[in-house]
This record gives sequence, structure tokens and C-alpha cells, in this order.
Amino acid sequence: DGPLLPFGPQWYNYNTTTCSDMCGGFPYMALRNGGWCSCGSTLGHISSARLDGDCGVLCSGEAALTPQRFCGSSVRTAIYSIQRDVLQPGLRAEYYSFTQGCDFSALEHRKPQVARIDITVDFPLSRSAWRGLTTVNLVDHFAVRWTGFLRILVPG
Repeated sequence: DGPLLPFGPQWYNYNTTTCSDMCGGFPYMALRNGGWCSCGSTLGHISSARLDGDCGVLCSGEAALTPQRFCGSSVRTAIYSIQRDVLQPGLRAEYYSFTQGCDFSALEHRKPQVARIDITVDFPLSRSAWRGLTTVNLVDHFAVRWTGFLRILVPG
């Protein structure tokens, strides 16, 4: 019941705090199956809203927080609106793998292999994967889309 949003880590072991951190550039996040985190810009169709108590189990490590924070179940998705009053450091990075060749397809309909926040965009020339990307083997033939805001501290 409820959508899985198309971006974000798409993995388990998240709670509302850690999922929100990973979904920094998105207005919505969802938790399902006790901690499967996903992010998105729109919610799409929601079949029916439920009471908070029907949104699965309480998130790991957050039982003492108020209001209660639910991490979904196998049949329910807990959806949260992420509201940020201040700018967060870093740019949202989405890493996409490609096969070798000249064809570079549009990214809009592709799922990134990795979505994370890059605090700096300053990667050294390397013949191996960039730091933090060794587990997905993005060494050659990949694209990165960085999105976010830049704050100019000194004009000129």
C-alpha cells in the first residue's frame, strides 16, 4: 500500500533520521519493510491514507522520539514530507552506469546506481573508483548528475 519513491539509497537499515539525510535534495521520503529508504519529488497516486499506527513498526533507534516515527511494513509505506528551513551542505549526486560507446541516454527515466550527498566535488584523477563508489564498480563509463544550490560568499 503506497508508492515506493524512485530515488535514494533503495536499501534497508534506515530510520527517519538517516533516510532524511540521504534524501537531502528531495521533498519526500518513504520507509517500507521496517527501513527500506527511498526518495522522490512527487508522490503520485496514493490509494488511501492510514492512521499513523497503521504505518508499520517504529523505526530502530527512534522509539523515544515524539511524534512517533514509523518505518513501514511489508504491506504499508510510511511517507514523510522533508521540510528544511536551512540550506544543507553538499550537492545531491546521482551516479549512473553506462556501457562503453557513444550513446548517452537521458537520465530522467533511469535509476541511479548510487544517490548520495557529496560535500565537495573535487575528485582526483584515478584509475580506480572514486571514494565511496568501490562497492558499485563505477570506474569507467558512468555519469554523475549533481543538483542543489550554491551560495556565493564573496562576489567577483
